[in-house]
Amino acid sequence: EAEKQDVSIVNASWDAFEAKNEAGYVARMADDVEVFRPDRANPEHGRADRKRFFKWAAGGIGSLSQTPLNAWGIGPFVIEEYSLAGVHSGVLTGAPPSGHALRLHYVDIDELKDGKIVRQWVYCNSMELLAETRQVAMAAPGARP
Repeated sequence: EAEKQDVSIVNASWDAFEAKNEAGYVARMADDVEVFRPDRANPEHGRADRKRFFKWAAGGIGSLSQTPLNAWGIGPFVIEEYSLAGVHSGVLTGAPPSGHALRLHYVDIDELKDGKIVRQWVYCNSMELLAETRQVAMAAPGARP
């Protein structure tokens, strides 16, 4: 039952994110939440960093939607596989907004304590974001540069 509750907390956070409800998104986070991402040298710390992430994503992806593909509660952890979709309508990378459709794929591991997300490990393919925002061209498999 506790694992189901943890999954619902993570899902409620994403529901608020998708609705562009910053307060609802960060309400599920501990004050000192840590977020580890492979495209960042250092972890993000605290709700202020989560608010900056929210503004970056909400400002750069119009018509944003999060689609959960799988979610599992395991002890104090929630593992979720999902995609984000929308339109490249703001600054996400060094490329100007393209107006092109985006679909980005993620796997998160969230650690929860006392009903709050205290730690996240976010796994994504940074090259996918760069390709989707037209900053780099993705070659076909087997193609030579």
